[in-house]
Amino acid sequence: MRKLVFISFPVNVPEIYEPLKKEGCELILGAEPAPPIVSERKRYSEDEIIERCKDAHAILSSPMVTLTARALRTMENLICICNRGIGFDNVDVKTASELGILVTNAPIKEDFICVAEHAVALILALAKKLRFISNLMVKEGPSIYYDERIDTTILNGKTVGIIGLGRIGSRVARLLRPFN
Repeated sequence: MRKLVFISFPVNVPEIYEPLKKEGCELILGAEPAPPIVSERKRYSEDEIIERCKDAHAILSSPMVTLTARALRTMENLICICNRGIGFDNVDVKTASELGILVTNAPIKEDFICVAEHAVALILALAKKLRFISNLMVKEGPSIYYDERIDTTILNGKTVGIIGLGRIGSRVARLLRPFN
C-alpha cells in the first residue's frame, strides 16, 4: 500500500525527498516553492487542507498550516503530523490525540537560537531606527547626520521586558547581557 505524505513547505532541494521516495511514499507538495519571506508564503484555508490531505498518511507541516479538529476528523488515514520548527500551536493536539494521530515537532537548537537572535536584531533595529534612517539617507543624503530626527536610543543600562524565560527568552536575555 502506498503512503501519501503531504509536504506543506516544499523546498528546491529534490534530494531531500529521496528517503521518503525510497520507502515508497508518494509526495503531495504544497505551494511551489515557498518564498523566503514568511508573509508571502502560502497560507492554506481549512477547506484547502481538507482537500489536499484527505488521503494523507503523514503531514510534514509548518506554521502556515492550521490543522483544526474539523480538518483532522476528515483525514481517516492520517498517522502522524511532523511539525517543522519548535512548537505545534497550529495543530489541535487534543483532537489529534483522541484520533490516535502522533504529533511531533523539530525543536532543534538552531531554531530557538535563530529566533532569539532575530528578536535581538529587531530590538536593535527599533532602538537605532535603522529602517527610518536608511530611508532618510536614500531620500536626503548625508546631510541627515546633523538632523535631530536620527537621534536613537542608547541600550546600555535599559531594561528589556521578556515574557517567558524558556529556551528563546533566556537566550534573548543572554544576548542582551552585554548592554548591562
